[in-house]
Amino acid sequence: NIAGGLFFREPLSAGTISGCIISNNGPFGIHCVNNASPNIIGNTISDHLGSIARDDTLPAAGLVIGYSAYPTIRDNIFENNQYPIRYEHNASADIDNSNQYIDNIHNAVYVESWEWDAESDTLIWMNPGIPYYFTSTYDLHFIDDVVFIDPGVIFKFQAPASDTGAVVEIIVERSLIARGTAENPIYFTSARDDSIGDDTDGSGRSSGQPGDWGCIHFYGSSADNVLEHCVLRYGGQGHDYETYRGVLEIASGSTTVNRCTITRNIWEGIYLAFWDLEELPESNVIVENSQIYDNGGFGIIMEADSYEPLAGLVTPLIDNCIVSDNIAGGLFFREPLSAGTISSCTISNNGPFGIRCDSFSSPSIFGNTISDHLDSPAREDTLPAAGLVNGYSVYPTIRDNTFENNQYPIRYEHNASADIDNSNQYQNNIHNGIYVESWEWDAESDTLTWMNPGIPYYFTSTYDLHFIDDV
Repeated sequence: NIAGGLFFREPLSAGTISGCIISNNGPFGIHCVNNASPNIIGNTISDHLGSIARDDTLPAAGLVIGYSAYPTIRDNIFENNQYPIRYEHNASADIDNSNQYIDNIHNAVYVESWEWDAESDTLIWMNPGIPYYFTSTYDLHFIDDVVFIDPGVIFKFQAPASDTGAVVEIIVERSLIARGTAENPIYFTSARDDSIGDDTDGSGRSSGQPGDWGCIHFYGSSADNVLEHCVLRYGGQGHDYETYRGVLEIASGSTTVNRCTITRNIWEGIYLAFWDLEELPESNVIVENSQIYDNGGFGIIMEADSYEPLAGLVTPLIDNCIVSDNIAGGLFFREPLSAGTISSCTISNNGPFGIRCDSFSSPSIFGNTISDHLDSPAREDTLPAAGLVNGYSVYPTIRDNTFENNQYPIRYEHNASADIDNSNQYQNNIHNGIYVESWEWDAESDTLTWMNPGIPYYFTSTYDLHFIDDV
């Protein structure tokens, strides 16, 4: 049939397509749209290779699930289609891995990115046994839904056509619950990443590249987000190709990241970007038991738009994580943070520093192993690398950490201080001292305390150490 096989165009709350042979019907075998949600069971759906008439841009598919449809899909054979299944925006399906996919040009579910706002307020991405493949230049924008992603789901994003092409972001304005398992993690990766889900984009054997897609962005009033046993890789690109982004960008309410792997992204691993403090709900960000490594920027960075304290608003906990081999640095708390904890982490080989606190950010830093920071930072290439850098007007609490094989274990920049004692250990650092950048010091508290860290303070600058208006 030239126009298509079976087209269920309006609401259908019950109905069944079963045991049928549906083949060579131009753009689709079955198309469900506008709340049409039949049971599709035990069919053979094959040889749908013609392009659809609408703009001639959307690909042919064995089954097209259109706006707000929710069919049940079981035990079908999809063979020799351009795509076995295609989702249009606001589509979803009750689907499992009982279906078979044989010799389709792309063994993936093609997804048309756009604004999604399901009428049920809940959107579930079930595991079809093949990847979901996002090729649009539009963002995948979840507006007012609680979005669930089942274990084993693979999200793949088409790489841009050029170095300045558009990338896809996932924008979440309510909640995202993505709970994988150790056996069946959830993947967010490049379509060129053939190590998972095979050759999705039809380009032959390939591997992903950092910046092939954008980020997951928790935005506005988004809260109660959970990522567990998820892998985020080959993303992090900004839309304008100059903006640095984390592959996971948190700019809203409470979020938990547990047992996740964040790697090979072009810029930051996790970006805590709290720019609108007046609208910000209480934000309890927890990153635990996760690996954040080999990213092109910082492993984790936090920024805010104000020097006002964020106590009671933003209290991140970074616990029992591996943060390593990130080019720009490990953890960078760049703006005010009056509460927060970095504990029991292994932080190693992150270029110029393992942890950096700057501009009034003062977390508690407990029980970490911070090692192998030997590269000098970019700023004038004069200041040495250090396991921990205390920048302008910070006052972190530092206890029970092990600093090992760093150029310096700790570096102070001007107006820095710390609540530090001799519970920390210093092993095989090139210099077992705290490097202090001399300059004018004028603490806002009017009091500056030099506590005993168990190693010397080491002054190397040609400038005087000038205490202006402090006790």
